[in-house]
Amino acid sequence: MPTTVRRRCLSAPLRWLAAALPLAAAAVGCSTVPRAPVLAPQAGAPREVTSATATAAISPWQVPAAAYGSQILYRVGVAGPEGEGSLKLTLRLASPERYQAQAVDPLGRAVWGLDVEGDRGLWLDHRGHCYCRLSGALDLAFLPLGPLSLSALPPLLLGRLPVPPADPAIVSRGSSPGGGGAGAGGDTVAYHDAAGRGWSAALRGGQVVSWGLWQDATPAPILSWANSGSWSVLSDRRKGVEVRWQEAVREPLRALVPMTPRSDYRQSTCTAATAPASPGAGSF
Repeated sequence: MPTTVRRRCLSAPLRWLAAALPLAAAAVGCSTVPRAPVLAPQAGAPREVTSATATAAISPWQVPAAAYGSQILYRVGVAGPEGEGSLKLTLRLASPERYQAQAVDPLGRAVWGLDVEGDRGLWLDHRGHCYCRLSGALDLAFLPLGPLSLSALPPLLLGRLPVPPADPAIVSRGSSPGGGGAGAGGDTVAYHDAAGRGWSAALRGGQVVSWGLWQDATPAPILSWANSGSWSVLSDRRKGVEVRWQEAVREPLRALVPMTPRSDYRQSTCTAATAPASPGAGSF
């Protein structure tokens, strides 16, 4: 990923999209990445009660057990009409209930931090020198998609569906048509989450290769993701924005030191939080 300074600095919304990729509300993107067919969940689609055999394998919204106890460094890049940028994101994944995420710019300067334990979290805005405490959901005022579960970030970064079905035992399953596209001839799953949003994914060998999110009976997904080799891609066609991330290093996780706000950080309410302030010239 590029670490050099670009000619155009990103606006605050695009900087935030790069820094907090799972939190953006995006529509179908214009990407050069070949996508598997992803079908919207239909009201009349057949529903299956998952069998004991099916539940024995990991579900596409679950994080593989081998990922826990690891520290993963990602390269993250964003490209849009206002410029391009990059940063480094570290995910420290201790267990399904415990993880941290920390973003720094290409020069190593801290941008934000997130410390989660169970249904509680601490959000640190290192640019704005402030923090807020989260309960149950990642509910920050500037997130256009609305509240997300605190548990959504690790599966998204790891290439899984970030939100589980409202009832894991009731999922529509099928097969994608053959052809030359990614995920061709694989399986599909579709379901609705607890918020009533529709999710649909294409799988190959049990691995998610693409997914889409539908909301409010939209004819196309408002959010889509696709795997392109070693890169994960989120795209926003309406804004012409594409966010990519790639795993760079994975190593065993050592002691997880709780994050704490510095003495000069002011506490704010998460519902009053604003997007991280401009990092200044040279950060992106």
